[in-house]
Amino acid sequence: MNGRLPEQFGKYQLIQRIGTGGMAEIFKAKVTGEGGFEKLVAIKRILPHLSDDPEFVDMFMREARLAALLSHPNIVQIYDFGKEQATYYIAMEYLWGNDLRAVLQRTKDQHPLPIECALYIASRICAGLEYSHNLRDLSGKPLNIIHRDVNPQNVILTHQGEVKILDFGIAKIAEMDSTTKVGTLKGKVPYMSPEQAAGQIVDKRSDIFSTGVILYEMVTGAKAFQGAAMEVLERVRKAEFTPPELVVPDLPPEVCEILHRSLAKNPEERFQTCAEMFRRLDDCLTLFSERQNAENLARQIRHLFVDELFEAKSHEGGGVCAHRPVMAGSPGSEITRTLMLEAEEPSMIAADPSVQDSVSSGPRLWLSVLLAITVILAAVFYRYGPVKGLVDKATLSETADNKSQVQSIAASPTGMTTATTEHAGQVAGANATVLFQQGLELLGTDPNGARDLIEKSVQADPSNVDGHFELGKLYGKLGNQDEATKSYRNVVQLDPNHSKALFNLGLLYAERGDFAHGEQVFARVVALAPTFLDQAYFNLAMMQRRQGKTEDSIQSMARAVAANPINSKALAYLRLWKEER
Repeated sequence: MNGRLPEQFGKYQLIQRIGTGGMAEIFKAKVTGEGGFEKLVAIKRILPHLSDDPEFVDMFMREARLAALLSHPNIVQIYDFGKEQATYYIAMEYLWGNDLRAVLQRTKDQHPLPIECALYIASRICAGLEYSHNLRDLSGKPLNIIHRDVNPQNVILTHQGEVKILDFGIAKIAEMDSTTKVGTLKGKVPYMSPEQAAGQIVDKRSDIFSTGVILYEMVTGAKAFQGAAMEVLERVRKAEFTPPELVVPDLPPEVCEILHRSLAKNPEERFQTCAEMFRRLDDCLTLFSERQNAENLARQIRHLFVDELFEAKSHEGGGVCAHRPVMAGSPGSEITRTLMLEAEEPSMIAADPSVQDSVSSGPRLWLSVLLAITVILAAVFYRYGPVKGLVDKATLSETADNKSQVQSIAASPTGMTTATTEHAGQVAGANATVLFQQGLELLGTDPNGARDLIEKSVQADPSNVDGHFELGKLYGKLGNQDEATKSYRNVVQLDPNHSKALFNLGLLYAERGDFAHGEQVFARVVALAPTFLDQAYFNLAMMQRRQGKTEDSIQSMARAVAANPINSKALAYLRLWKEER
């Protein structure tokens, strides 16, 4: 654990730290396999100072063992558990979305969550819990897994409209759990059942109460149990809450009935299974004209977070969409991520146009031939090893010195050559080209190796614009945003009109929340009128919107639509903003 990312952690490559809590840290990571197989995962790793705490390690291992048993569309999937570098970890599903806590906060700031969305979310929670409550071991014996910590932070809503329960860290297996004693409290008090808050033995009906608390908050916009810590605890124990029909007078009576029944103090008066509660929720959903589904929920989530988060597509992709990565078990979900605009198909490093146009004969013509042959030889050497007879000796017979330079460059990617002082500058440029091309070869299979080679390339030739740009993209993908920013600034310093570097630089400013500088950069991009002009105007509008420049943002979004009338995202946001004006 060297603290520098990317970091190899066993079979996983840790790419980006997503969050750190008091007990564990979460990483975006990648695992690779044969045939170019790659998969993004989330790695939850115990903090070093807790790795020697037997009680905490035991709880962490129990979470892994429990979660590994669970495989359901509404439960976060666990892929792996192990110990690496004296630290325990869990590898789990990597999700794009927001936890329900963030969604509820946003609904308070903007507009309430539609009742049908709330009912749908609660029904999906019930589906996942019903599965865990009825899971059996390999011998067929019921495990009766009880979550005991169902709360908004442990429910993820993805941008595809999925609802996922996570964090079974304090879950209880009936008759198999000797670590939880009567009188101890585990979980978040405002979402506990009365029996759990009283430190009593709980069963699956405790999770039903917690789901009812979440549903109450979704449909009323208020917490069921409020006040100082001890007041909340006492109210939870007594199941004392303001009736939902008093908070929202026009709440459908069918919804009120579900809430009162799920929030009954006596477990015998609640729904006895999550399946029973699911059926009542599903019946309620039929009251609405439009049947709620994952697609409708996804639309609501994207609408709620449309102004805040950005993910740039390639300029063939047609627009920028909002995403927020949420890692299973993340200590916090207020993390944003921006993907960099991809370059067009990479080609050989082009010579300076002024040189290219004037080359016809003499030393400059020979230099062009030398560079081309060098690149070819280096590529062949890298892929296949030394190959004899590929180039006719007569081709390079004009000077023995030049021939030895080419052979030296092709065989030595370290930058050391035997060039004469007269040709040292020419050879350095050729060597930088070789290193750059070798780096490009490794982009798909070894990004760290590619980074190292391209770094050497720009060290050998600091004027290599393409090298700096590729480094910026690499650093961005590897999660090193500071170095990515430096690389794009180097590009812009060398070529002030490099629209793609400016575009990516603007996105990095946005990711840091520096929307003022982001606006300045995207204003420069639109002035260059690149082929992806609609995307540049789109992001300019977003920067202005985040600064409260409502009219400017609408004008910029209108220009995005004018630049590309089929950019559906720009059209949607333009209509939305005009309606809200």
